[in-house]
Amino acid sequence: MTLEFDMNLIMPEDNTAIFSRGALEMTIKLIKSSEPDLAVEVGDILEQEPLPTGHEFSHDPNQHMFHVRLPPSKIRTIVGAILNVMEGDQQELPLGMSVVAKALFKDWTDLAQLSLR
Repeated sequence: MTLEFDMNLIMPEDNTAIFSRGALEMTIKLIKSSEPDLAVEVGDILEQEPLPTGHEFSHDPNQHMFHVRLPPSKIRTIVGAILNVMEGDQQELPLGMSVVAKALFKDWTDLAQLSLR
């Protein structure tokens, strides 16, 4: 049995990454107070067609994955906004949100480094 598919369906372009719906939604929550316009732009990504998954959970919105294509300057702004949340008053973050913020910081930092290539 041979698997045939178009690699463009799953492979990100040079300065793109694949993010889950949940990661994008949490990014919006973390940056919306300091970067409201950018939070709207990240929200617009969720309005795009999700990547094809080909499995039984494809109709579950929580399983959707999206290509993120943003200019490097906006990616750096997201990284900075998340860092500010992480360095802020930890008492203001809901339980577990600091762990999520750290994971998102890594994901967005990885994308920032990819966009520099």
